[in-house]
Amino acid sequence: MTRKPHAPLQQVVRRLSERCQSVKLNTIIESELLQKEHFSGSVLSRFDMYRQYKEYHHQNFIVTTFSKNNCVLIGKNVVLVQNFVSVELDNYVIFQKFIDVVPLYEYPLNSGDLEIFRVSKLSENLEFAPVTDIRKKCVCLTQSGKTVVIPLIH
Repeated sequence: MTRKPHAPLQQVVRRLSERCQSVKLNTIIESELLQKEHFSGSVLSRFDMYRQYKEYHHQNFIVTTFSKNNCVLIGKNVVLVQNFVSVELDNYVIFQKFIDVVPLYEYPLNSGDLEIFRVSKLSENLEFAPVTDIRKKCVCLTQSGKTVVIPLIH
């Protein structure tokens, strides 16, 4: 914590002060990620005291709870966002994931390597994850009863 042997106590106090300011700044930034508070969304019984939001603002994209703007990749799962919840200082996304996820094509290369999938059978169960687990925003295209998910490049 000290950089030089001169005035070590003052250096330690400054470093601790800098850490506190950094934590406050991160908390402010995190709280601004969720916007458009509402009171009518899907919530898991696990959450007691919470606030609900319709939008999540990532550095490169915005995800909402509306059907044309709610498809994302969380881990290796393709999901549809149903709600955003803030519990104390933690922000979560509530979602339903697609059960059947297969590559759209396999030749000349597997489209799964590009994270392009044909999806079906949306789970009825709601799940949750930290909003920071959202890896990519996707577009869902449906034609003739088949849905294709393509990640957007930002």
